[in-house]
Amino acid sequence: MRKSGQIAGKDLRRAFLWSLLIVLAACADRPAPASAPRVALSLSSVASSSSGSVGVRVLAEDAVGVRRLAYRLNGGAERAVRLAPGRSVRQYFSVAGLEPGDNELVVSAYNAAGLEGRASVRLFLAAQQAGAPVISVESPADGSSSGSDTVRVQGEVSDEGQVVRLSFRLNDEPEEVIRVTPGGRSSFNHTVGFLRPGANALVLTAYDDEGNASSTALTVNYGQGTPEPGGGPALSVFSPADGSTSDAATVQVRGSASGEKGVSRLTFRLNDEPEEEIDVEPGERVSFNHSVGFLRPGSNTIVLSAYDPDGARGTYTLTVNYGSSGGTNAAPSVRIAAPADGSTLASPSVEVSGSASDDASVTRLAYRLNGGAEQDVGVTAGRTVSFGFTAGGLREGGNTLEVIAYDAAGLRGSASSRVTYSPAPPTGDLDFRRVQIDAASPKEAWMKSVGDLNGDGLPDLVIAGDADDLVWYEAPGWTKRVIDAYARSQSGSAVADLDKDGDQDLVVGTHWYENANGRGTSWAKHSLGNAGTHDVVVADFNRDGKPDVAMRGEQDTVVTVFVQNSKTSWDSFDVEPGYGLNGLAAGDIDRDGWPDLAVGGVWMRNPGSGGGGWGRYTFAPGWQAYAAVVLADVNRDGRLDAVMAPSERAGEVAWLEAPADPKNAWTRRVIEPGVDSIHSLDVLDFDGDGDLDVVGSEFRGQKRTMIWLNQGGSWQTRVVGTEGLHQTRVVDAGSDGDYDVFGHVCPEPEACFGTGPVVLLEN
Repeated sequence: MRKSGQIAGKDLRRAFLWSLLIVLAACADRPAPASAPRVALSLSSVASSSSGSVGVRVLAEDAVGVRRLAYRLNGGAERAVRLAPGRSVRQYFSVAGLEPGDNELVVSAYNAAGLEGRASVRLFLAAQQAGAPVISVESPADGSSSGSDTVRVQGEVSDEGQVVRLSFRLNDEPEEVIRVTPGGRSSFNHTVGFLRPGANALVLTAYDDEGNASSTALTVNYGQGTPEPGGGPALSVFSPADGSTSDAATVQVRGSASGEKGVSRLTFRLNDEPEEEIDVEPGERVSFNHSVGFLRPGSNTIVLSAYDPDGARGTYTLTVNYGSSGGTNAAPSVRIAAPADGSTLASPSVEVSGSASDDASVTRLAYRLNGGAEQDVGVTAGRTVSFGFTAGGLREGGNTLEVIAYDAAGLRGSASSRVTYSPAPPTGDLDFRRVQIDAASPKEAWMKSVGDLNGDGLPDLVIAGDADDLVWYEAPGWTKRVIDAYARSQSGSAVADLDKDGDQDLVVGTHWYENANGRGTSWAKHSLGNAGTHDVVVADFNRDGKPDVAMRGEQDTVVTVFVQNSKTSWDSFDVEPGYGLNGLAAGDIDRDGWPDLAVGGVWMRNPGSGGGGWGRYTFAPGWQAYAAVVLADVNRDGRLDAVMAPSERAGEVAWLEAPADPKNAWTRRVIEPGVDSIHSLDVLDFDGDGDLDVVGSEFRGQKRTMIWLNQGGSWQTRVVGTEGLHQTRVVDAGSDGDYDVFGHVCPEPEACFGTGPVVLLEN
């Protein structure tokens, strides 16, 4: 009995040990408990006593992924914050409703397992500063959504004294100025760009003339919906709305995808069809605009998938109904309240306002100018939406502005307004001050141009070095922005809308730079071909509606014309004037409707549709080979004359009066004898008296910057600088109604090699 009892005891102990091993093994196989997200919280703006609001900056991190973000103020209800999910989420938003005195803000982040991480901060809201400005924001509403990465901010700022400055900060970006008219009450209407997917904190700050300041903060969401958890890149879809109805079997899907490791591939799957590729350029954040066709009647499921380089996948699912509206859906209607059709403006920008309505919902609004590319206008979707925005970049003369509204089905409605831009000539005395834009130009900064590169109605300044940076300075603060770190040209450049999409592009040497986003912050570089690059002009030489480019060098006389087939396809041919090494201008000299070419002393007739070669005619016999030349109607007789100067030698400034038949002899009239190396000329009505004046600068000799005022038969010389500016350009910087002179100080030696200050002689 005892022996069997001993055996039974051993069996029991053996069973116990095996059970213990199994339990330990199970514990070893079980994953470690998931941890909650980590949350770091700080303020992106000071709590505002005038609005009871504050801008908040949050960093939330989780190994699995942050899926939801929310906050509570003073123990109140939890409020969700829109975000683009990911393992590391940096989000900005505003919190309103702060009470005077102490406030507690708690921010919570949740992962896919529902675990919560939180951080808190105590805020003290002081009583409003006496006499501080008051900011009233009419739109956007706090917490509203934008279908694009820009939003129009409108409102009013007032003060007991004078409001002297208004600024905004988006998330953690630097403070930027909003232009307002100083006074006790001023309205503002400004476009804020570069919203991030999810929530954005926008902080407005106003300052008065006694140094008082106040701020208001609001949240603007970019994108809509929340992507499904997937562990890979996050997707945001801006249109169509989930559950929307399309009256067509095709729907346009627009949105973006982003991920910590980037996005390498994007696909969609419609219903039970195979997965199909969406063409995107891999990157940390990619945008897409893709047409999905073959919807079936009734409900359709579209699954978008974004992949990172490791193969991790994020998805977004939406439902689109086809035909379920019974075919009654109509296109949106658009009404433009301002500007009035047929109106005339003195500014290159115009304030546009009106409304759009749809029987279901207006989901997107855009505008385009003169048939160019559509520019999105941020609106909150609804059956009736009001809009107000500024359209810049009007060209002199007639312009057509079209406002376009889209509904969830992709149906399109539009309205147009025709406006004429007729700039008032600058007036007033000539009184200049020197403004240093940059202490050091690019090396060999021979190229300079002016133009509105970001579409805000203000001319910007462009300068480039040979084998060095191509940069532009953004008005009005002259922020420096690099376009290309390696540009080449002997000095030729031009600003023009080469691809006819409504924004200004650049030609520098034998390359043109496409303004890819219309704001001057994204550029695509295209090659034209081989040619000399000392002088560049843009004109439609074959009258096919597409701008062409002509250029010449300083080693030989030939002019090369690049004819545009498309923005990526150009043909070329040479025109041989047989004379000159500098100088090139384009204009209809013989008034037959076709642009001709002129160099220093010779003009070449465009054969036009009649065919044949370019005729060659001398209009300034004996003019030296190095010349600056401009075509303009100096005496207002309806014929183009020529204004010329020696570009790299000593000589005189003169204008050549064109006869009725420009093939005959031209009359030479001296403007200024005894000048040295005036590399460029501008001809325009500088003093606003109705006739054309001339501006140029010597970069050698006495180094004078001069304005020659046309006195109706005689010329008055004004010397406004003596620094030796090279390749000057005249521009109404700031659009304040008078002309200024832009250039750079030519460094020693006098061949203009090296670097020198970039200067604006501001009138």
